[in-house]
Amino acid sequence: MRLAAGTKLGPYQILALLGAGGMGEVYRARDTRLERTVAIKILPQQFSCDPVRKQRFEREAKTISTLNHPHICVLHDVGHQDGMDYLVLECLEGETLAKRLEKGPLPLDQAFKYGAQIADALDKAHRHGIVHRDLKPGNIMLTSTGAKLLDFGLATSASPLADDVTLTGGQASPLTEQNTVVGTFQYMSPEQLEGKHIDWRGDIFSLGAVLYEMVTGKRAFEGKTQFSVASAILEKEPAPICALKPMSPLALDHAIRRCLAKRPDDRWQSAADIKCELEWIVETGARSGPLPSPTLRGARVPLLLYAGLVTILAFGLAALLWYESARSHSAPVFRFTIALPTSEPLAVNNGPALALAPDGRRIAYIVHHGDTSQLYVRELASFEGKLMQGTEGASQPFFSWDGEWLGFFADGKLKKISVSGGPAIVLCEAPEGIGATWLKDGGIVFNADWREGLRRVSGGGGVSTVLTHPDMQRGEAYHWRPEVLPSGEAVLFTDKKGPSRAETSIAILSLKSGEWKTVIDKGNSPLYLASGHIAYERDGVFLAAPLDLGKLAVTGPSFPVLQGVLFDLDFDGAQIAVSRDGSVAYIPGTTRPLDNTLVSVDRSGRESALSNLHRSYEDLTLSPDGRFLALTIRGEQQWNVWLYDLRQMTLSRLTFEGDNRDPIWSSDGKRVAYSSFRNGHYGIFWKPIVGPGGEEELVKTEATPWPFSFSRDGQWLSYTLENPSAPTTGIYLLTLKGDREAKRIVSVPSAYGGAISPNGRWLAYESRESGRSEVYVKELSGPGKWQISSEGGFRPRWSADGRELFFRSGTFTGESTLMSVGIQTAGAFSAGSPRPLFRFHYTQGGHDYAVMPDGQHLICIKESEHETRATQINLILNWSAELKEK
Repeated sequence: MRLAAGTKLGPYQILALLGAGGMGEVYRARDTRLERTVAIKILPQQFSCDPVRKQRFEREAKTISTLNHPHICVLHDVGHQDGMDYLVLECLEGETLAKRLEKGPLPLDQAFKYGAQIADALDKAHRHGIVHRDLKPGNIMLTSTGAKLLDFGLATSASPLADDVTLTGGQASPLTEQNTVVGTFQYMSPEQLEGKHIDWRGDIFSLGAVLYEMVTGKRAFEGKTQFSVASAILEKEPAPICALKPMSPLALDHAIRRCLAKRPDDRWQSAADIKCELEWIVETGARSGPLPSPTLRGARVPLLLYAGLVTILAFGLAALLWYESARSHSAPVFRFTIALPTSEPLAVNNGPALALAPDGRRIAYIVHHGDTSQLYVRELASFEGKLMQGTEGASQPFFSWDGEWLGFFADGKLKKISVSGGPAIVLCEAPEGIGATWLKDGGIVFNADWREGLRRVSGGGGVSTVLTHPDMQRGEAYHWRPEVLPSGEAVLFTDKKGPSRAETSIAILSLKSGEWKTVIDKGNSPLYLASGHIAYERDGVFLAAPLDLGKLAVTGPSFPVLQGVLFDLDFDGAQIAVSRDGSVAYIPGTTRPLDNTLVSVDRSGRESALSNLHRSYEDLTLSPDGRFLALTIRGEQQWNVWLYDLRQMTLSRLTFEGDNRDPIWSSDGKRVAYSSFRNGHYGIFWKPIVGPGGEEELVKTEATPWPFSFSRDGQWLSYTLENPSAPTTGIYLLTLKGDREAKRIVSVPSAYGGAISPNGRWLAYESRESGRSEVYVKELSGPGKWQISSEGGFRPRWSADGRELFFRSGTFTGESTLMSVGIQTAGAFSAGSPRPLFRFHYTQGGHDYAVMPDGQHLICIKESEHETRATQINLILNWSAELKEK
């Protein structure tokens, strides 16, 4: 039954029919709450009547709704009314690729552009465990902003056999009980036709078929009957693209043919590989002619490790051959792996966990050792590594210029230790360091606090000096991950310009002049290669660009050199290290999603799961009544605020525009405030969680504002203004009545937080005014001030009755303990002695725990167990020789 214009489905008003098909009808509609146009898909009645398939559809829809990507059609909502199930989707203007192909093949530049966008969208889904299974031109919309992928997973979920196929692939036949094909025959992979295991590589095959048709205007596999099409897919190869399009690059034919390999193992192993290949063909201007020489992409897929003695013998043989060949001055390229015991996995959740000595003779790596992290050093000619005593809590190792010392961060300090052993030596304070590099003259350039620029300290220790001041008014936020260049007189670093991963660039600082400049507009984690290139991460792939060391300038286009490197979204760091002799070591993997869960923890540290929903949670606060959480869920490109109902165990998205994070609840629980970056500036917005009214901007700034708490009477909002290069930094109170005037009440540059006590008399915050972060309490309307912690403290939170103050003690990015302090609430302020409750081994951030109203439980964000189980290091000796050939 078709719906008439004006029909209401929940808050959505039907405007017009857009189309109809086997999967239901699609209507243009208006969202009366947010005043936007959406598309409503009404699902067939037989689907809604099957409770098993309906439950599966709802579960998949929730998963797909988390795919925040510019080239995936957004699923806004799911609803049910009058026996009808419906989806609320982004309303797209344009035409499907199938409709466009009716006019003939696409121009090559459009085919490359749309192909890379579709591959990027697929890669996003695959990283979240979602397989499309019905990729075809009809499910791709071409819009003014590029290609959009539609119907993720829902088409096959509606099929009679959907119960047999999971989101990550399963065992199923492509035929239904009526012997009709589920999906579209011409784009199915061989394993799908044969009823074998289906995983993400089935989508790779389908993408190859779509790319082939985009370029040639003809289907890769054709036939007069379904049987003949299936036979072609299983047994035949499509005609060479160059035979149909003589001016097309042969490299494109190679890329697509690898997608269409009959065996999944012979295809590209990720959609990111395809995106990189297409971009490389465009960037290098590949034309018809001989195929390009093999690159690392074809050889970089990690091989299965042999067990036991085979691994040791292979490792030893590779090292022996390397040293023998090095002496003969004709060193070949060697690839091998180091396999670590599962009891001591690599500590990949606190920045880069490995370093290579400049001469490539030894490697350092950090593992989880007992209940802490510790450094190992291993000679490549040795079978075993040496545990470095005194390096507990270590992170982000780096070698000295001569390779005889190791630097690392631990306990809020920058430290060093001799590779021969001995005590660890403190060099200087580094409360929340992000990256360091050792200079030729013995000095060290490092980031001491992720919110600052670069500093320099002597290799013997002492007071550090400032090298760079990020200027937020010029769009600069933080400078981190320095990497020294061969002259020892300049360093590469990452210039992070905003909250999004896309807003990073590669810069070079001259240590002689003190001046720095941007050399690559978009990139992360720079390294200098012995081949004369800058290598850097972009969108999960390492690219390289030639660098003129004399002019400190990039002299040519970038090209992909390495994929499959583990990248940490939380620390914006890649698990990779290079040596001056031209070798590389890396931990294999992909972009590491922030896969977290929510847990309740009692005062003794016993935890219980609150939800089985795995998401990239980053910050959370609890509503005053204890029913809802407001959370930040981080995507690869942006953050947004979501609400979690602790009773119903359901998530709903609150924000849609800009990068939004660090949410806090208003005192009446009716609104949520959050920090936001949009339209080129920062601000604090708030928005009602139900009822009328949209977003309202409370604070507009040129620096990053972090909202922290509302006073219980609703009169005040506290927030921190973070701008290391300006005098405006500090903690502010914004009055929510009248003119909404903001006044600064803590002007210490390192101050952060601002938790207003329930009685509205005191403010708890953290500050590094003593040299390290400690927790303080001050009067809101008087001069009184008290230091609460003495062994390091941060992230204070009040109990609901105000008689207790919680905070974390230790180091912010390393090991810490949750502490409790009794507070005198009547008369003059007084605080008891801090006492430990439990070790805090949960995700850390701005709002990294919430105190329940009963004061006996806390809600924390727990990192999934599989996130820290990396046990393999890949090494490529003489990698620079391969790059020079390329």
